Amino acid sequence: MHIVIIGGSLNAITAAAHLRRENEKNRITLIAKSAELGNAACGIPDFLQGAVTDISDLKAASPKLLQKVFNLELLLDIDILQINSKIKILHLSNKRKLPYDKLIFAASPLHLRPDIKGILGDNIFTLHNTEAARRVNDYFWGMKAQKILILGGSRLGIQTATAFAANKAQVTIIEKSSHLLSYVDAEFASLVQKKLIENSVKVLTSTTVKEFYPHYAILSDGSRYNYDMAIITTGSHNEVRLPVTTDIKLGESGGIIVNEVMQTNINDIFACGENIELHNSISGLPFRIRNASLAAQTAKIAADGIMKNPSHLPLIFNNEIIELFDNYLGICGCSEEELNKADISYHKVYLNTELCENYILPPYSVKMKLLFNKQGNILGFQIFGSRGVFTRLNIVAALMQKKGKVSDLTEFYPAYSPSLARTKDSLNIIGSLAYAIQTGDLKIIDFKDLQKGNILINLGASLSINPLSSIDIINLPFAQFRSKAAALPKNQIIALYCRNGYSAYLAYCLLYSLGFDNVFLLNSPFEW
Repeated sequence: MHIVIIGGSLNAITAAAHLRRENEKNRITLIAKSAELGNAACGIPDFLQGAVTDISDLKAASPKLLQKVFNLELLLDIDILQINSKIKILHLSNKRKLPYDKLIFAASPLHLRPDIKGILGDNIFTLHNTEAARRVNDYFWGMKAQKILILGGSRLGIQTATAFAANKAQVTIIEKSSHLLSYVDAEFASLVQKKLIENSVKVLTSTTVKEFYPHYAILSDGSRYNYDMAIITTGSHNEVRLPVTTDIKLGESGGIIVNEVMQTNINDIFACGENIELHNSISGLPFRIRNASLAAQTAKIAADGIMKNPSHLPLIFNNEIIELFDNYLGICGCSEEELNKADISYHKVYLNTELCENYILPPYSVKMKLLFNKQGNILGFQIFGSRGVFTRLNIVAALMQKKGKVSDLTEFYPAYSPSLARTKDSLNIIGSLAYAIQTGDLKIIDFKDLQKGNILINLGASLSINPLSSIDIINLPFAQFRSKAAALPKNQIIALYCRNGYSAYLAYCLLYSLGFDNVFLLNSPFEW
């Protein structure tokens, strides 16, 4: 059997390696437009920052070594002009006709430039592969560029901004949406933006570039922004020419529609990686892969499908971590926007707490948000902090893949070390809060839902917000609360708040035991 893999991505190499391990006799040919193979594109920001000193470290093994180790036929710097799926022949740009038995689409996505006048300037770049990264790096250092304009507040845009900021450049991100990282809820995107600004990165949201000139751009508000070099990070797009001309069906997102074994609507053609459209197991909405581990898994499944040894994906949802100077943002599952789009009802709970015991200095805080339904199923999780993010994100993601509930978070016990976790971990706490909300043992209220005549009791440090004038705010340390609790009015809504929620929760329990049925825990991240 002759299996042809289209693309030079790491996913293409993963599929080829798995096919070879499964069968030594099959002929395997890999065709790529570029001479580059298997670039670790996720490491490009590390190269630009200087953490990776040699760009070749981001490349997979050399073509010669891959040929030798896996017995592959490599056709590099060659384009595919046409696929005749009826007689299973590829028409190549070198005028060769290549027959195949099975085919896998595993090409890297395209990084297209938006249709903006002047965007093809010599000092305007994309970051689609390691060669492009090398050109960006050479221009930055060779021309001593200082003013860097980044078009697009995507993950790549943010990490590129941090790389140049670390090299003391003046960086500006321009994003057309109302906040960075459109698939992240606004309050967590604001934490990202705040951290960027703290590190001298300027962020312009709800802004577009109308026109590029050699060293300045005209923005949507008519202002002029000077730059030495600009980098386009507005996102990737699927290569649709070959699928469309081959009558391969595309989904709503532009990705190739595949079944559970990565097979397209044409029996002998499979696809994997960022080319395909999956459906989020929680929302049911079209889903494009942003996680390299999941992309590699689809490559293995495509290979298994060809070998009639089918394997299947677990529950599918986003699971992503973004490094941001000395902080990390973690996202798994759905955002509020995604749940609203899918018309899925949900509850949410916030937690702002320290990870380590309070006698450990400095304290390491995390900010969390948990989304769940009335049955207690976890729908989404977002976390921001300087440490502990990766571990807790993946605990929640693993639990979600097993259809876990918020009650499961209350029961697990982590390995304990005073500098790494408290005896009751932050996940235990947010799980307990969520479970209490689910069972009706805890009532919560959002700040925006407070009305005239409601009382907000702050049990911690004085609030630094500018509240609505119609709401009465009482700053009352918890140490004094017990002696004054009984005198509070029972005919008014009382919302309880403290920075980390613990004192507020204790106060809630006290009032509830005293017969107050108008008491709520304030569930808002306004001090973030």
